[in-house]
Amino acid sequence: MSTTTPDSEIRLRLQRLWKGTLYVGVGGAYIALLAGALILFGWKAALLAVFLVLLGQCFRYIANDIDRLGWAMADDGESKVEGSAATRRDQTRLLWLLGFLVLTPSAAMILQAQYLGGVRVALVVGVTLAFVEALYVAIRRVNRRTAFQEASYGLRDRSLFSRGPDDMRALSRTRKARVERQLDQLEAMADDGRISRRAYEKACDKLRIELVLKQETA
Repeated sequence: MSTTTPDSEIRLRLQRLWKGTLYVGVGGAYIALLAGALILFGWKAALLAVFLVLLGQCFRYIANDIDRLGWAMADDGESKVEGSAATRRDQTRLLWLLGFLVLTPSAAMILQAQYLGGVRVALVVGVTLAFVEALYVAIRRVNRRTAFQEASYGLRDRSLFSRGPDDMRALSRTRKARVERQLDQLEAMADDGRISRRAYEKACDKLRIELVLKQETA
């Protein structure tokens, strides 16, 4: 029985690790801003900054799900979701609205910095937040290349290049868990009417067949 890891698995793992790296960069930038607010302007300013960051992250979470639906409707592969022209327009409008709401807390942080520390401090905050937005743009690109797979931070992925049977069973369990999550998502979308029952059953059959084939070739 071959234990060679397919190139697609390695590429996917690398993309997930890159996504994790980008998230670490985002977290570091936000921590630097909050620490600066605490040191320079006290705990009240830092607490307000924390609230604005958390508010922006809540909007980003919703926007990410809306973006995932748009990607699924535009995709030509196995993850394609049926959507009418009106549905696509609604998705685009919601995405633009959430994009505006995501940027609003960042604008408020810049105004707060200008009020407390002047133009120079506001410029530093603005550049840092622009850097964060650039990282999120990169994360969105990775999401589309990996079908919105979760980020990896290298802590549980040591089995990728291992030849041991235990590690291969762990990789198989990871694949199975991934397919189960996808099946749950598809079932929820079918229940909500976002995809047809026929499309749901077809996608389920394809995912299960691919899982069995990968297990046979592992």
